[in-house]
Amino acid sequence: MNKSFVRKIVYLVILGMLLVPISMVSRPSTLNSGSGSSSRGNSGGELANLRVMHVLAQEQISEIDPASETMKLASLGLRGLASLLLWNQANEQKKTHNFEGLEATLNLLVKIQPNFVKVWDFQAHNLSYNISVEFDDYEYRYHWVKKGIRFLTKGIAFNKRDHRITDDLGWFTGMKIGYSDEKTEFRRLFRKDRDYHEEMAEFIEPDSYYLREYEYDNWKMAYQWYTISRNKVLVEGNRKYSGDLLFFMKRPAQIRNMAEAIQTENRANESIQNFWTDASREWMEFGKQPLTVGPGAPITMESFTELDERLEYLRGQLDSYAPGVRVSFRNELLQSLNISAQDREILDRPVDQRSDDERIGIREIENRLTSSQIALDQMVLEQISVDNRAVAQRIFDQIQNTISDMATLESNNSVANYRYWKVYCQVESERAAVVAHQELFDASELQRKSIFDDEYTLDPKTKQPVITQLGAISTYEKSFVLWNEILNDKPILHLGHLADNITDVMKKYYDMLEMTDKKWPRHHPLQYLVDAGSNLNKLPFADEVAEMYGEEVAPKPIPNDAPPAVPGQNRNQKDDEEE
Repeated sequence: MNKSFVRKIVYLVILGMLLVPISMVSRPSTLNSGSGSSSRGNSGGELANLRVMHVLAQEQISEIDPASETMKLASLGLRGLASLLLWNQANEQKKTHNFEGLEATLNLLVKIQPNFVKVWDFQAHNLSYNISVEFDDYEYRYHWVKKGIRFLTKGIAFNKRDHRITDDLGWFTGMKIGYSDEKTEFRRLFRKDRDYHEEMAEFIEPDSYYLREYEYDNWKMAYQWYTISRNKVLVEGNRKYSGDLLFFMKRPAQIRNMAEAIQTENRANESIQNFWTDASREWMEFGKQPLTVGPGAPITMESFTELDERLEYLRGQLDSYAPGVRVSFRNELLQSLNISAQDREILDRPVDQRSDDERIGIREIENRLTSSQIALDQMVLEQISVDNRAVAQRIFDQIQNTISDMATLESNNSVANYRYWKVYCQVESERAAVVAHQELFDASELQRKSIFDDEYTLDPKTKQPVITQLGAISTYEKSFVLWNEILNDKPILHLGHLADNITDVMKKYYDMLEMTDKKWPRHHPLQYLVDAGSNLNKLPFADEVAEMYGEEVAPKPIPNDAPPAVPGQNRNQKDDEEE
């Protein structure tokens, strides 16, 4: 018999024998028969058990879609190639404005890749952002924004353990409807779109984002989407795909955006004040949320005070081994930095006795002192006797670790801008801000009606003019006085979102002054906001105002960006040289 033929027979027998263990290892699990039963009748082979153990089984991560599974099988192992062809086809249909064909292609694409989150995200962005802007009519734009959101909701069933889909739904619902150029029209359509809200009831109860006086609100709905994401991670224990800071800050930010949007659209009142109270509470809760932002222990955005107090305590311990050394050098340092007596009094006061505003106001000076203070720590350590040096070194190391934690917290604060928004929400939730916003709203309405100047009538007895109605200019000036009272002791708000909004208003005020041939006030109560900002609105700076009134302008000092020297840092070296 031919040896080659025998080898072939042997190979076939071996292959047949291998099919037995392969079939046992890869045997799929089965369900119990009977209506409504979903328990496993047969656990399947080793691969099926591993998929269940590591939460990789299809029924654990997604609904079983017969059409999707059929298309996967029909691709005969070429699913990647089929996906590539459909992606190219979708891009071509977008370029040629074949939008109906694009929808059909996207439906096929997600049948082949239902568990690939980026498919849902990218193509929903296509519908809500790229295609919607192709239409001139804002109602058509709104229609395509909703198509993108609906497309995303279909992805929830196929990625039920993944929070990224609901994160995207929160982003689209909040930002695309609430921050786009057509936000006024989009929000109005959203409030009245009852059919859409009934459709979304499958995912979110409409009453949860219905505001009694202002109907349905897109920002409140976005808040509910982020709440679902939060529950997927914290309650259900699913994987978190973003860092703690970004993951936890998005949800409370929606209530702040809601309060601001409603306040912009309506005259401020007690209800809107309550929205700001809710926003402040939500933001404070975020500040208490433990965040893992590095290799160390979790931190909270409210840890600034705690770290300040720990640093003060450790430095007190270090100074106890070298009494008077830090005080001597520190006084020289403060004098060299020209720090005012008032700020020095706050710096000398224990951290736990400072108000929130004082902590924020003094932070800039403390940042200037940081590098010098670290040098002072080293100088104090060097003055400690050899007998106590080992203990002092351990305290010094703890000081360095605390400073490192503060630097980490500061860098994360720059991302979340936590302290700014905390003060901002607190200010907006107070009655004084309500009254100031009411004056701004009234002034804007008067300006819209072209009532710029005050209206007078003559008193029949005294024959003196009596104001019967304030014009837009005077009403704006009333609001500026109120805002000055609010912001005067809030230096953190002198730059940022609120200051930008107020300077935008001051530009409208300035335009009316020019139209009525009036000068900018010599002592505008909010001149410091103009001087502190980038002044994109071309408002007059203080020196320009002085020139406008014919006053002499003092020359500007030459900036000196060199870091301050630490007094006494080279004192030992000088003493040695003198000796």
